[in-house]
Amino acid sequence: MKMTTLKKNLMGITLLLAVVTFFSFGTRNNDQPVKVKYFKMPESITAIDYTPNVIVFKLKEEFRSVASNNAINNSSLLASLDYLGASSVEKKFIGEQKPATEKNSWGAEYADLSLIYQTKYSKNISMEDAVNQVYSSGTVEYAYPHYIQKLCFTPNDPQLGSQYAINKVQCPAGWDIQQGDTNVVVAIVDSGTDWDHPDLAANLKMNYADPIDGIDNDGDGYIDNFRGWDLGGADYANVVGDNNPMIMGANNNHGSHVSGDACAVTNNGIGVAGPGFKCKFLAVKCAADNDTRGPGGEGYIITGYEGIQYAANHGANIINCSWGGSGGSQFEQDIITYASINKNAVVVCAAGNNGANEIFYPAGFKYVLGVGATTSTDAKASFSNYGPVVDVCAPGNGIISTLWDNGYANFSGTSMASPIACGVAAIIKSQFPAYNGLQVGEKLRMTCDNIDALNPSYAGLLGRGRINMLRGLTISSPSVRIQSTVVTDNNNNVPQPNDTLRIRGTFVNYLDPTVNCTAVLTTTSTAVTILNGNATLGAIGTLGTANNNANPFLVRVNATAPSNTKATFKITFTDGTYSDFDQFTVVINPAYFDMNINKIATTLNGTGLIGYNDFSTNLQGIGFLYNNAPGTLSYEAGIIAGYSTSKMVNNVRGALNNGAVQDADFVNVLPFQITQPGVVSNQDGNCQFTDANGGASTVGLDIKEAAYEWNDAANDDYIIMRYRIKNTTAATISNFYMGIYDDWDIGTGGANNKANYDAVNKIGYVYRSDNVPTTYTGMTLLSPGTPTWWAIDNDNTLAGNPFGVYDGFTDAEKFQSISSGIGRTAAGVAGTGSDVSASYGSGPYTIAPGQEIIIAYALVAADNLVNLQINANNAKIKYNTVLGINTFDPLLPSKYSLSQNFPNPFNPTTNINFSLVKSGFTSLKVYDMLGKEVATLVNGIQQAGSYSYSFDASKLSSGVYYYKLESSDFADTKRMMLVK
Repeated sequence: MKMTTLKKNLMGITLLLAVVTFFSFGTRNNDQPVKVKYFKMPESITAIDYTPNVIVFKLKEEFRSVASNNAINNSSLLASLDYLGASSVEKKFIGEQKPATEKNSWGAEYADLSLIYQTKYSKNISMEDAVNQVYSSGTVEYAYPHYIQKLCFTPNDPQLGSQYAINKVQCPAGWDIQQGDTNVVVAIVDSGTDWDHPDLAANLKMNYADPIDGIDNDGDGYIDNFRGWDLGGADYANVVGDNNPMIMGANNNHGSHVSGDACAVTNNGIGVAGPGFKCKFLAVKCAADNDTRGPGGEGYIITGYEGIQYAANHGANIINCSWGGSGGSQFEQDIITYASINKNAVVVCAAGNNGANEIFYPAGFKYVLGVGATTSTDAKASFSNYGPVVDVCAPGNGIISTLWDNGYANFSGTSMASPIACGVAAIIKSQFPAYNGLQVGEKLRMTCDNIDALNPSYAGLLGRGRINMLRGLTISSPSVRIQSTVVTDNNNNVPQPNDTLRIRGTFVNYLDPTVNCTAVLTTTSTAVTILNGNATLGAIGTLGTANNNANPFLVRVNATAPSNTKATFKITFTDGTYSDFDQFTVVINPAYFDMNINKIATTLNGTGLIGYNDFSTNLQGIGFLYNNAPGTLSYEAGIIAGYSTSKMVNNVRGALNNGAVQDADFVNVLPFQITQPGVVSNQDGNCQFTDANGGASTVGLDIKEAAYEWNDAANDDYIIMRYRIKNTTAATISNFYMGIYDDWDIGTGGANNKANYDAVNKIGYVYRSDNVPTTYTGMTLLSPGTPTWWAIDNDNTLAGNPFGVYDGFTDAEKFQSISSGIGRTAAGVAGTGSDVSASYGSGPYTIAPGQEIIIAYALVAADNLVNLQINANNAKIKYNTVLGINTFDPLLPSKYSLSQNFPNPFNPTTNINFSLVKSGFTSLKVYDMLGKEVATLVNGIQQAGSYSYSFDASKLSSGVYYYKLESSDFADTKRMMLVK
């Protein structure tokens, strides 16, 4: 089973509720595709990696009643499709029904394929923009390109040779026990097969219910699928399936080799033997006859996931996928889940041939058995991927097998290792026919030979080891795996320094019952210390579950834990001679979170960045999202501040390498943290940082940042950013300016953007200038002071452009952009628009030694300029009213404190003030002289800040009382006198 940890999405981290879900096989990290409300094309994906102009999406359940096989009657979705030039939609899997129940007997969720649709658009619009246009309709659960997959093999010159793999995995000894059941079927989802090859024909799975007569005799929607099905068809540019999965040329001979790797006819006196012996293989062709676009003229797998669904629906017990790529989607995960959970097949996939520790799909999905490749000496094949993507290994170097047109050849690749594992899995299924797919995979995994000693550089990175058929048929053991974990801390459930984490897990046993299973938690991470790493799970039956809820693992986050540390935890399960392990990862001391309580959603971190934490990869964060606007609206945003061209500190792109690297002048003091509901707004955030990393440019600043979002109708279109800036030097800072630089990208790459300034409302804004429905984004100054604005054409080569940022962004240019008043008011090529950015700031200010000033901005969005002006005005009203309340100082105090109540003595009310350095569970209670609690003023999570609470003692008698404050590592008690 695979893991998804801490619910991290592709663009950011959500940690308000730290729930971790795991699935067998193997130990997967948290880089699984998850459902998001926008789409960002992965950097590694190019146009050849997906079908042009084709979008796959899943309709939300609430729109089921208006959906049919080839129509969805929803005006919002129809408007989006019309804009794309998509004339029709069609259900991806006609005949699929919504599962009758949500989960199976041991708690795994079924996949629902009944609301998955596909559309093809005609307009010249980028794939990223097109997918996000579908998202903007608000009707889809997810939307993705239709990814194309590459084969995982390295062909050698054809030659006959010994089949070392058969002996290496102990096939002859295994065949003495079990030679396979003809009712067990391995689906070869690949580029086709050579169904009349003399070493394949006898093991081809025939569909006798649908003979070739031009009629769909079995009513499955496929006419004459007697020998399998061809989902790739003749032409990759116009995919039309047919009933002939035969390979038509050398471009697709991969599938014939893979067929023999798993199920070549054995003991027939011809050619080679397949580990599956008597088991059948189902031919599912997913490459087009005329496709030669791949390396060496090979065809691509263009309908691989449709092939998995076909195989699962046509009786496949084991499904082989010797292909993949770096792109993964929830659509594809749904197909894997459907095959594994709904249809009880084991999906076996090549781990990839990049020779790297990286995720490769579909091997990286949950419910998949990922297979790495080894050599004849059990060494890791040089080309094989390793790490979390690998569950087991199998021989994959120099494998001789059947070739198209009745030939034989030696191929190498994880493409070969995967079907060899499938053949062994088929024999295990034959021996244990009652096993479901995950149990078959676990039996194969648990009975591997450990090869770590032969691969010291990859110890622990090759799954359980190299497969062994004999052991798979003769060794009995449990197989306990993590099903899910919940990580809490009795606070805000964000693992921060000095927190004590409570890790509760649910565990499932797939194979033989345990007698008294124990679980031990360990880690090599220096960010945490394990306080209690032991749990007794006891007796767990086959497909039974257990948990450690009554005695959770306890883990202390160390005070020195670096930000964004990924702590990998290992749980070792032991029961007599049985031993196994599983892993999961927790992000410790995260420095970035999503503000997302209203129509604007953006990521903030602990050093003043806005949108992303990892420029220019931009995977840690969600950018800047607004309502249903397609995609992120910002590429980069952060703080620039200083008083001269040489005294300028910032965290945005710099001058080196044409701006490829951000300046990193700010050092985090207190990580960014969120309180929801907040004290000031519906969602409050804050952090603290200094400019200590500025080197010669250091100004001497301590900055306390606070962020606020409200979700009522009048105030849900902006986010307020408030900064308290302290001069930490012994000299007065004069001519100081501070602002926010933002590279707004409304639409992919921001190619048609314009920037302008509204002098009346003091708003700097950016919008899309072409005839596409657009969003207006902007900034406005909220605190007293003089605003500054500089609109930037990013392309420095444009005629008349004073400076751009494509060639880097120097400190001199940054200072000019925030210190020139309302300087360059507009940017964007006349008529068409272009890629633009802008700096919005304020100044000049004078800051005495030790003095603090407050500067606040609103980041605003709307669907037109008039509404942008209205939203900006609402932000000013909110700032001038709510943030003026004296009962709460939203900026972080320097120390914990509990003040003496005032007045004292009192009758009948008094005020109690206190300050918190960091957010945490806080209680403020009043006790009488006997220690009896008489009032509770605070009892819950409080954000870092300063507070004033009024205590009404009108129902109490005169006398001495005590009030006690407890929060995190602080506690204090004071005395007060009530006189009536």
